[in-house]
Amino acid sequence: MSASSTTESNKKQARISTCISIDIKNQAQAKLAKQGLTLSDFLRYAVEEYISGEITVENYLDTEKAMRAKHNVESGKNLKSGTMEDFKSMIRSLK
Repeated sequence: MSASSTTESNKKQARISTCISIDIKNQAQAKLAKQGLTLSDFLRYAVEEYISGEITVENYLDTEKAMRAKHNVESGKNLKSGTMEDFKSMIRSLK
């Protein structure tokens, strides 16, 4: 790719947005700042690496850990029970 096509390519940019918790954002920014990177730099780099095949993304639900957890729930292992009030309290805390 020539310098002119790189420059031309850089002029055509798209803005994307996503939602993450404030705590995760702050932790990521602090860690990346130690390497002289912004969160935007990192995300841009990650997308470029994914497109080029340098990194892959694994569907969590297909991982061994998720499959094991699914099996445990289906077989009645690791189930927590509580009162109806415990359940209602948990639901209220999610609002």
